[in-house]
Amino acid sequence: MLGLWDNGLKQLSSNTEMRTPDSLAGLSFRIQPSDVLRSQFEKWGASSTPMAFSEVYNALQQGVVNGQENPYSNIESQNMHTVQSHITESNHGYIGYVLVINNQFMESLPADLQTIVRESADEASTYNREVAAKLNADARTTIEQAGTTTITELTPEERQAFKDRVVPSVWQQYADVIGPDLVNDLLAKQNAQ
Repeated sequence: MLGLWDNGLKQLSSNTEMRTPDSLAGLSFRIQPSDVLRSQFEKWGASSTPMAFSEVYNALQQGVVNGQENPYSNIESQNMHTVQSHITESNHGYIGYVLVINNQFMESLPADLQTIVRESADEASTYNREVAAKLNADARTTIEQAGTTTITELTPEERQAFKDRVVPSVWQQYADVIGPDLVNDLLAKQNAQ
């Protein structure tokens, strides 16, 4: 692993204002295929449908699903905001990409080239995070200026209500998959806050 590249934090969108987990009750959301995401939405009282990203706009437009979760840059670039009247700035999830290199190839390189690859990856990762932050900020502005969608910023208490529905229950539900030690470490850090 050489780095972690950002796409941004996920926001919720639908045609319903969403300030509490209970506001999601009865709604269906498009998710990436993931048992963890399915469990998260169930804890919020919503149903979920795994679906290819390329199908989301049409599914929202046709009412196949009521909402979705994505960073602002994805919402804006796919015009999802034109068929969704509400976005909740929930920052409830993260979309990132792991930058990897084949270990056997990396180890076959001379030490000086390995250093250059690592330094280049660090530089590219820093640049990626800067670009991703700007893209998401610009996309949020574009969505606001379009005037089709109300963006709701949650209070700390409202954000906590969403979090409390899934932490620790969903983490513990997948402890056998994630690893109990990791879950325990996460819970310890959570409790220390």
